[in-house]
Amino acid sequence: MALNDRERFILHSVSASFLLTDFNDKITLGKVIEYISKNRCRKLSKEDVLGMMNDIKDELLLTKGVWDEFGSDNKIDTTRI
Repeated sequence: MALNDRERFILHSVSASFLLTDFNDKITLGKVIEYISKNRCRKLSKEDVLGMMNDIKDELLLTKGVWDEFGSDNKIDTTRI
């Protein structure tokens, strides 16, 4: 099954956000989002893109506590899954 534009956008934008530190500030997340939108996800409107970016940001902020807890001992408690 192929990815739709929304899924493709999320995949590329999140993976790019992890890789940007390797480019020494030569490329910004805004430039990457613009490039992805124009070249990989043409059907998405600017409103769709902004909405997804806000949803991704909200989700990451909401799960910060989970990641902080995970990082405290680097173990996964399988009894809680």
